[in-house]
Amino acid sequence: MSARQQHKRAGLANRLRLAAVAHLNSEGADQSKINEYRAKVEKDRNMSLNQRRKLATRYTETPVPFSWDIPRTREGFYHYCAGLPAATKRAIEFAPYADLLWLETADPNVKRASGFATEIRGRYPGKQLVYNLSPSFNWMGQGFDEASLKSFIWDLAKHG
Repeated sequence: MSARQQHKRAGLANRLRLAAVAHLNSEGADQSKINEYRAKVEKDRNMSLNQRRKLATRYTETPVPFSWDIPRTREGFYHYCAGLPAATKRAIEFAPYADLLWLETADPNVKRASGFATEIRGRYPGKQLVYNLSPSFNWMGQGFDEASLKSFIWDLAKHG
């Protein structure tokens, strides 16, 4: 896949990283400088886009050309791939201000709830968590039988 194709498929953070690396290459930057920049942005997956731009300016001679409008849809929205990683990031950011952190999944899933709880508790050990036990789940359609249905809440509780 070409650099241009990678750029089109990447999310905003990756687009900015790709743009910064391409800019460093165009400036003839030393590979060690490029590797150092890459390592710093890959180390902190929660680094904001503004922080990533500021970091890039420490490695480049001129500002990285980057348009916030390129990834927008015709209607002006950004493409956004939500899901558990996004919900976890959001919960970590709101944790200092919230009494409870809520997780809702499309289907009842102890493994996903456990991953969420583990990441949150890694940063905020005493934070209270809430999991949506929706009656709209098709519990039996998800492979639950009477015994697993009764144990679900207790299995969930083991993970916080």
